[in-house]
Amino acid sequence: MTKKISILTLILALHLCVYAQKKLKDYVVIVKPVYHESSIEFLKNLSKYASDNGYKQAADYLNVFAEGKGFGSGFLVKASDGRVYIITNRHVILQAKKANIEFSNTDGAKVSYNDCEIMAIDPNTDLALISFPEDVNINRSLNLKTELNEDGCEVYTAGFPGMGGKPSWQFGKGIISNSELEMSGFDDEIKTIAIQHTAQIDRGSSGGPLLVTDATQESGFSVIGLNTWKIIDRENVNLSISGKTIQDFISKAIKAVSNNQQEQLEKTSNAFISDLMHGYKKVVKYVAYDYVSKLSADNFVRYIDLASPDAKVNIINIFKNGQNPVEAVRIAIADAIVRTLEKNKNTFCFTSIAGLVSYDVPATVFYSYNNKPVTSTWKIEQKNWKISDISCLKFVDADEHIGFVKSFDFGSTINLVTFFPSSDLESTGFGGEYLWGSNLYTGAGIFKFSHHAYNSEYNYDTNEYEITKTGYINYYNINVLLGYRYPFQIKRFFIIPFAQAYGGFNTGIVSALAGGFKYGVNFAYKLKDNKYIMLHFSLSPRKINDEWGSISDTEYEFNTLYNLNEKIKGFNLGLSYSF
Repeated sequence: MTKKISILTLILALHLCVYAQKKLKDYVVIVKPVYHESSIEFLKNLSKYASDNGYKQAADYLNVFAEGKGFGSGFLVKASDGRVYIITNRHVILQAKKANIEFSNTDGAKVSYNDCEIMAIDPNTDLALISFPEDVNINRSLNLKTELNEDGCEVYTAGFPGMGGKPSWQFGKGIISNSELEMSGFDDEIKTIAIQHTAQIDRGSSGGPLLVTDATQESGFSVIGLNTWKIIDRENVNLSISGKTIQDFISKAIKAVSNNQQEQLEKTSNAFISDLMHGYKKVVKYVAYDYVSKLSADNFVRYIDLASPDAKVNIINIFKNGQNPVEAVRIAIADAIVRTLEKNKNTFCFTSIAGLVSYDVPATVFYSYNNKPVTSTWKIEQKNWKISDISCLKFVDADEHIGFVKSFDFGSTINLVTFFPSSDLESTGFGGEYLWGSNLYTGAGIFKFSHHAYNSEYNYDTNEYEITKTGYINYYNINVLLGYRYPFQIKRFFIIPFAQAYGGFNTGIVSALAGGFKYGVNFAYKLKDNKYIMLHFSLSPRKINDEWGSISDTEYEFNTLYNLNEKIKGFNLGLSYSF
């Protein structure tokens, strides 16, 4: 009898768990960002740039964001003002001006609410709060618990990770493996508490709830965290933002905000100055997504190259980790602002705001820097004032630049070269090189040369060797090389001095090791993107050294070379194509 009761209890528990899981779908949503038009345009141009240059995978990755295919998860919470909101990760709605919310309910119905307002964001805790349209009345929500659970406690994850590029419901189970993991925010100063657990998280799960069972709740669960990160190089290590952090964020977000936009803008403008003193990580949050459109796609690589080392690492990691590429541009802009003002940053101060400030119209803020006026433009994005232009930072089009270039977008270069000797020691030669790399490059080459040679026979009457025949004999040089070039740009024209070392061997009448140096200059014209055509001029004095090999005297028309070991001088002219 006891055994039967235990089996019935187990069946009932399983039934209730399945029911609760299905019911849970009414509380968890799909969050789809609605991007700024300027961000979409930038991503499309960057995608085309990547595709044109052979980076198809990168182009597809950029298109996912450009075409608005990105999505994440979120869930319903009730705030102290009595309204129900959607809580999610900031990175889910990164660069979005609004968000579309979609329910995939228990009964199979799909309900969507478009153009929902982004009420508040926090870049340090990676949280965002979204409100429903005013005419939408939703009363259900998940209960939020702020107390920490013990290690080993069973937890559940819910959300809509991607499958085949579309959101797909997923309910996972695991345990808490560290209930109080201290994490740093983006600026490395603000700390937040994360919950480390083993319940399943995949891309698209971000923003979904971390749950514990709770029989007192209609949903069957309470929320103890918000799923945010997955540690790739650790086994089954997933991280969620704690319920306490979520509650604090919501409470702060719904507090009454002053309607005095003039006051808010002045406060933000002065906070910008203060954060400017602490580096680009503090400044990124002020950079408007609209600022992105001022930087063209084909010049983006140039600005990455100019970035400070730490900013460059963060930019590259965004692309490596498949995160939103627009955030990489914002980092580059923030870093550029900091570097521009760094020399005399203590002289940078707020002076005034032009006219009356309106919520929906860009505002002009005046600063002073080194006793010179600086004009900036600010606009509202995601309920916050953001900077969309500043006069001290000029984005010069890469094709309008004049000066030396630290790095440029050479990928591969093909050189076709003719050698013109300065004496009759050799006749005209020719060959080609294939190079790969930008400023520092490597490559390989093969050249055909013709050296002055003769036949000699011993004259027994005179007891001397006599030349019986003269001419030129061919031999080949095969080499590998390493070089460096440092371009000087004049808009679309480049003067590119270079020097390279090469080593290899000669074949033919001389089978010998060969090495030397080549130096010269290329005159290049940029056709489009990273495609260049160039005129090549170089000097490469060399010699055939019989001490490094052997000379054949049986297989060739001539058996002796003139002036062996003497330097062969001349110059190289050629055409090059870089792509």
